[in-house]
Amino acid sequence: MNISSENPCILVPIDLSDVTGRVVETAALYARALGARLHLLHVREALPMMVPQEDLGVVPMLQPMAAPVPLAEDEVDRLAPWRERLSGRGLTIEATELHGAVVHEIEKHASDLSATLIVLGSHGHGAMYELLVGSVAHGVLKNTPCPVLIVPAARKA
Repeated sequence: MNISSENPCILVPIDLSDVTGRVVETAALYARALGARLHLLHVREALPMMVPQEDLGVVPMLQPMAAPVPLAEDEVDRLAPWRERLSGRGLTIEATELHGAVVHEIEKHASDLSATLIVLGSHGHGAMYELLVGSVAHGVLKNTPCPVLIVPAARKA
């Protein structure tokens, strides 16, 4: 981990699920220890847009287009409660909300911010769920050059 960076940044992708509180609090502890700023990121999974692909013969095929779409001004700021929760702790907090492909946007933001660390949550779903649905944590681990800290969901008693 490159903690000697002049302006370290911890990227905190959150999905607003039950594990979000643990993720944010863990990231805040690391930010304080490293003197890093926190960048909260919430990506709403965009439904793929479909456009005709004309070169494939009589029946036009559809292909997905992935393009991040910034939130409209009138959309609810879902990160405001988390910024408020962290205020008063002496931390620098930034936040971004987007529509788009979640893993791609996390990777892009990590690169754009020169993130020192990514802190994200894991829901602890079983292998079948991961096989069918996929895992954001797995996608990020595969393709992100900076260290990733995965915060597990609380175990049920």
